[in-house]
Amino acid sequence: MDSLARRLVLTAKALRAHFEDNLTAAGASLPFWLVLQQLREEDGLSQRELARRLSVEAPTLTRHVDRMAADGLLVRKQDADDRRVTRIYLTRQGKAMHDRLVTVARRLEADVRSLLSDRDAVVLERVLSRLNTYLETADADVG
Repeated sequence: MDSLARRLVLTAKALRAHFEDNLTAAGASLPFWLVLQQLREEDGLSQRELARRLSVEAPTLTRHVDRMAADGLLVRKQDADDRRVTRIYLTRQGKAMHDRLVTVARRLEADVRSLLSDRDAVVLERVLSRLNTYLETADADVG
């Protein structure tokens, strides 16, 4: 019998792969979606702040930002007050890509929710929140 933690990990992995496949079919990737989503919530973040919010290393983010800038999805601009800071902004094309990907994300959300009763969805959200809180605390204790 599989442990609960193992099943949760495998389910999360399968759900991520399913989402990535759908993003790929829409012409994007999970990293692109995450960057677009974060910038749509708060455009003009510094590259350092964006990396922190996405929990990725700066060189990893730089590769994605380079590619997205080359694709015309975003632009880099020096901060007006501190030239050492680079800020990232969505272009019109980046906003349009985000809007297309929102449809993909909403479809996944609807698919997942269709498998659950309203009560199950509330319980699942509460359990996932509790697990995340535990893991954040456990990670802080290790580090």
